[in-house]
Amino acid sequence: MGLVQIYRVIRWRTPIDFTVGIFFFLSLLISSIAASIELHNITYLASLLLVIGYLGFYLYVKQHGTLYLFRNWIWISIGGGLYIALLGWMQILFHVGFSTNGIWGLLTGTRLFGYDQMDRLFGSTYNPNFASFLLLYALALLLVVWLYKIHQRKRRITALFIGCLLVLSTAIIETGSRTGFAAMILLFFFFFFRLRLKNGIFALIGFLVSCPLLMKWLPRSESLGESMSDRKLIWETSLSIWEKHPLFGVTPNGFQDIYKAVIGQYVAHPHNIFLYFFVSYGTMGGLAFLLMVAVLLYRLLLTLKANRIHKEFLDAFLFLVPVILITGLFDFPMFSPQTALLAVGLLGHWEFYSRRCSFVPLGWKKKAH
Repeated sequence: MGLVQIYRVIRWRTPIDFTVGIFFFLSLLISSIAASIELHNITYLASLLLVIGYLGFYLYVKQHGTLYLFRNWIWISIGGGLYIALLGWMQILFHVGFSTNGIWGLLTGTRLFGYDQMDRLFGSTYNPNFASFLLLYALALLLVVWLYKIHQRKRRITALFIGCLLVLSTAIIETGSRTGFAAMILLFFFFFFRLRLKNGIFALIGFLVSCPLLMKWLPRSESLGESMSDRKLIWETSLSIWEKHPLFGVTPNGFQDIYKAVIGQYVAHPHNIFLYFFVSYGTMGGLAFLLMVAVLLYRLLLTLKANRIHKEFLDAFLFLVPVILITGLFDFPMFSPQTALLAVGLLGHWEFYSRRCSFVPLGWKKKAH
């Protein structure tokens, strides 16, 4: 879809509003080309095709987005999260529904990559950390929907929502992702504070009181020290690679090759969202990413104070942006296109939403469709 959209833009010379998102993707394109030339490796241009696809998908959502499409995207994301959870439990409990090799495992996402721990839930996502990211997305959107449906006070709806929350929350714990567990706690804080300030304060007090119990629920807490030691090595090595290739980076594929040459073992990415863009796409790509994040947060703050319509969509962005940033502090689940497409689509929807709902005359709300 992204490549077709790029073709249409070029073929029909479609006018494009130059946004910070477009600047970000163009920076990644330039860095990928320059790094491939600098490293004398034409295979690193594979990342160029991926970035072009992301750019085209972003343009498609930005230009063709509607509130109806966004509502559908919310429900599909929630349904996808429930599917991942249920399939993952089938894999763990009954040892069915997964494939260790073969084309079928690749097509369905049931082939496990990067781990040999079959007791960690991953469903159809190739990797437990990818599953955690997608489950957090589903949980965040379910909380937003509940926030705007709670006034109905229907027992069946309330019971259904609580059941889905329990399924998604338990599945996040079962993925074994410590970052996912922390992000889940933060999402519930957001939810209670958005309900009422008093509820948020009570939730904070309850969290402080139950901290010892929550630490027992923290997945793989016994290996926390070892994991942090591994992260420290990855981050230090990533910084040294960036110092040697500061301007354009080494591309995502180049990082894997160079890291293995330096350390002697394969690591897919720097396990940090900020380091990822600086190492893979150099200072040019890293600064473009920081600029995009700064502009996004600034416009979120402006939109909070401005006259706006469809506030539930604003809450969706408020709940989802922290998921992206928090899960990116100790890992980078968006390394997979399966998860990155959600973030790219979210960015395109935000451009569509904020340009129409940030600062509008009071009478515009009645005309909105």
